[in-house]
Amino acid sequence: MSLAGRFQLAYKSHVRRSGRWPLPTSFTSVVYKGGSLLDLRCAELGGPVTSIRVLAYKSTVEILVPPGVRVEFGGLGVSGDLRGQAPPGAPVLRVTGIAYKGAIEMKDHIHRP
Repeated sequence: MSLAGRFQLAYKSHVRRSGRWPLPTSFTSVVYKGGSLLDLRCAELGGPVTSIRVLAYKSTVEILVPPGVRVEFGGLGVSGDLRGQAPPGAPVLRVTGIAYKGAIEMKDHIHRP
């Protein structure tokens, strides 16, 4: 089994994934003393349920959620600022994670000061 496209790693650096790309049904992001932006707004979801696992050690992982997707999240240090409502039967995005001295943030909008 190939990990290409299923795994993201940043070690004392920043990593970004955005644009049009196939998001598999299972994706893992590990960030150690860095940062990550996972922009899913143009991603092609691999199925009706997509699971994302995140480990953030002294890091911030920001996930931009596409409109029309139901988001379920949990874990330690995981928060969501989601304003939109998903229609019945919408695809599901499950985000679970652990953030130690960091944060995992999900948003369905871009904050503009």
